[in-house]
Amino acid sequence: MFEIHTPLIPIYLARVEPPPKQPDEELQAGEDPVTVYYTGDEDPGPCKVAIAYLYMLEDRTAGSARIRNPALHVKIISLGLKQLSELKPAEKFDVIYIVGLSKDSLLRLLNLLRLEASEGGRKVCSQRELEEVTASRAMRLKL
Repeated sequence: MFEIHTPLIPIYLARVEPPPKQPDEELQAGEDPVTVYYTGDEDPGPCKVAIAYLYMLEDRTAGSARIRNPALHVKIISLGLKQLSELKPAEKFDVIYIVGLSKDSLLRLLNLLRLEASEGGRKVCSQRELEEVTASRAMRLKL
């Protein structure tokens, strides 16, 4: 298992839980971790979870990565116009983490997915969430 040098607290993607009593067993080759990490004591919310997961990915593969978790089908999408252009509206995910996006790129992505951010049509995130993602560069959408 790789080392994480940032002092972080583990949670599970599907639900927030206290840190485990013992460290996880080593991951088998090609496996992604099911736990993510965040700083602080409170539920970090989707933005901080997505950012924290980036800490885990930074020394591994760049771009998008899937987490093998039977409880939750998750796709991580990082900044990249090529990735945005290749994303198909028909693709279905339980949760999608959008990370490293500017407000303009976020709105372009929502448009590409035929979703609306805060008004009219299908509401996928509140105005506060949109402002938070603009500030923190990460958000979660339920599709």
